[in-house]
Amino acid sequence: MLHSSSKLHVLLEFFSLLVVVVTSATVTDNNNKDDFSLPLTLTTETFKETLAENLHIVEFYSPYCGHCKSLAPIWKETVQTFNEDPNSSKLGISFNQVNCVESGDLCSEEDIHAYPSIRLYGPSGFIKPYPKSYKRTVEDFIKFAKLEAMSQENFDLTSLQSLSIHLENYDILNLLGGVGMPKPHSADEKENSDDRYDTSPFLVSFWPSKDFKDPKDISGDKKKVFSNNCDNCYEFSQTWIKISNELALYGIKSGHFNCEDKNNEQICTELGFENLVHQKNSRAPLTPKIALIIPSKKLNNFFIYNENEDVDLNGIEKMVDFATRTVENSQVKDIDIRTLKKFINNKITIPKSKESDSDGDIYVVFNYDPDTVFQEDFDFLEYLIEPFSRIPNLYLFKSINDLAKFTKGTTEQLFNLINYNTSEETKKMDEDVFYKRTFSPKPTFYMYKEGCLIPNVFKGYSTTELRNFGYFMDWIHQDETPFVNELKPDNFLELTNFEKEYYGQVAIQLIDTSNEKDRSSVEMFMNNFVLSALDYEMLRWKYLHAQILAERKEKNDKADNLRKQKAASTKIVNVMIKEIFLNYNKRVLYTYLDLSKYKDFLNDAGLNPNKRDFQNGDVIIIENDTPQVRYYDQDPFGAYLTSVSPYYLKELLAYINFPDGVHGKNDVPRTLKFNDLEDTFVQGHELEDDYTERNFLPFFTKILDVLVEHKLMTIMVLILVLFRVILSFRRRKLKMRYNNKRNSTGILGRGNDAVLKKLNKD
Repeated sequence: MLHSSSKLHVLLEFFSLLVVVVTSATVTDNNNKDDFSLPLTLTTETFKETLAENLHIVEFYSPYCGHCKSLAPIWKETVQTFNEDPNSSKLGISFNQVNCVESGDLCSEEDIHAYPSIRLYGPSGFIKPYPKSYKRTVEDFIKFAKLEAMSQENFDLTSLQSLSIHLENYDILNLLGGVGMPKPHSADEKENSDDRYDTSPFLVSFWPSKDFKDPKDISGDKKKVFSNNCDNCYEFSQTWIKISNELALYGIKSGHFNCEDKNNEQICTELGFENLVHQKNSRAPLTPKIALIIPSKKLNNFFIYNENEDVDLNGIEKMVDFATRTVENSQVKDIDIRTLKKFINNKITIPKSKESDSDGDIYVVFNYDPDTVFQEDFDFLEYLIEPFSRIPNLYLFKSINDLAKFTKGTTEQLFNLINYNTSEETKKMDEDVFYKRTFSPKPTFYMYKEGCLIPNVFKGYSTTELRNFGYFMDWIHQDETPFVNELKPDNFLELTNFEKEYYGQVAIQLIDTSNEKDRSSVEMFMNNFVLSALDYEMLRWKYLHAQILAERKEKNDKADNLRKQKAASTKIVNVMIKEIFLNYNKRVLYTYLDLSKYKDFLNDAGLNPNKRDFQNGDVIIIENDTPQVRYYDQDPFGAYLTSVSPYYLKELLAYINFPDGVHGKNDVPRTLKFNDLEDTFVQGHELEDDYTERNFLPFFTKILDVLVEHKLMTIMVLILVLFRVILSFRRRKLKMRYNNKRNSTGILGRGNDAVLKKLNKD
């Protein structure tokens, strides 16, 4: 008999042979069907000549790379689909490949460190890497090609000069010291003039290099100016050219600094960039660091971008936002009522590109009375500039206007908007509820979100709370997301896990912007989605206020009972001094997902348990503050949840969060239907890129399809496999007989093991 391990080995051999044969048949069959050939790979001789005209998306690959092999059929289908489109030839962009085994020198010159590497090139050379926000699919490759072809910036880059200044150690010291950079002056100007230094803000990139002087003048061997551990330094040096030009539009200058220069090592170390200083035995991957210096501020003038993260090569928009917002926030500008009113009444905008972030800004306004404010209150604002720089879209202002009165007016406007359903009772603002939620003595802070009328006031009843940095930042972090957020694969985990103590659900509005004719429908669904949010929030205020009143009544009743029982005064006092805090939970995080950008996202994230074909206007809810994550796609009346009316989403959220009721007696009976999702799908499942996933189900399905389609070939294959299995059994049987003889006592058997060992040593 065969041992279990031997059986397993035979089965594995059988299965592997089956896979090889059928896969070969599949490849042969596909080759017969598809005679499309990819363009010739570029070589050292043809690379520059080919790229001299138009735009090119180039894949650098190795024929021995597993990921490259997985990508190969997708790449081929992409090129074929793109080339067969008659409009593609007018775009001036094409797909090319470089075999890094055959053209190793070229890949080394282009600083390729991983395969496959996909990059966009133009006549001037490298432009940008393929963005991480895009998947490596046929659809996304073609979408990326079309968007880049229509972007004039890619052609302007050919003539773009770097505006970044090569900084020496004394330049950095002057900037940090509040002196600034020397202005060029003519011979007849006085050198001791007060206006001889430029105190413009500087965004500085710190590099693991010794002699990096001009980003525009890097090619060939000059790329070796960077540390060997910095795989992305060359790519980012070209991105830095564009950043320097964009910053100049905002009056912000840029510079670059070599940390491996012996004269600069101490400065980089003191600034916290010691890993960029040359270390002989270090093999850790390096990346440039970015920091903003504002010389006009003598103190608190150094701000690090993404201190604990690597620089995103495609994060131009984020870096420019960091620099411009930090400069603006450092000035703490005044803001008036008119600007605030326009800001909160703006409509939610939908970005058309995957790379665009336009979820809406957040204004935090320091509201004070000039007659009663102290200098310490303004000093506190200085501590907010650095943490605010790390929160996208967050701005800091100050105002002496009566924001309490303004907030009451906007809340009344909110109630006018949510009276959209004539079948419901007219909703009116309860002033007691309003003042409980918004009253705070000056000085205090107000938070306003773009497109949102919901007031948010910092609850500080004394300077103790107002100047408590940790307490204040807790308030900020609870609301640091825009009113409505675009849901994407790269922010899915962050949003679904955001402040779960306060946000019990995530509402996802599904839209489809692929058809411009349906743009009005998208706007209608988004407007109704926003109305649902406003309506639910006022309902939440009412419910939580009733809870507070109930808790107060319970406390007073308990104290009255103690008095009647003539209990000790200390017991009564302990009951009466018990604080009842304002509740901030049962909130909802509002998001939207553009199906035209991420059509497979809901399936990939495990958010389509009912296998639905989602449409423009559908809404789903994820409830993630329960032991088992719940998923809702039906309203309380049993129909699929949509934003055709704001009413249904509001009703569903109300019945999830307020099961004991906030409605009248004559309500229609409602039922809540939901699916339990596995925790790993929503809370811990990382959405991997397609090229790194190992999903074998489609592979096995393909094998079965081939077997059914080619019956005769299948029979022959099975006969061959069966013959191979019989031979394998026979060989193993003979081997086992030999082993049995080998283990018996005899001339070559177990009894003479010692002799055999001695012979082997000799």
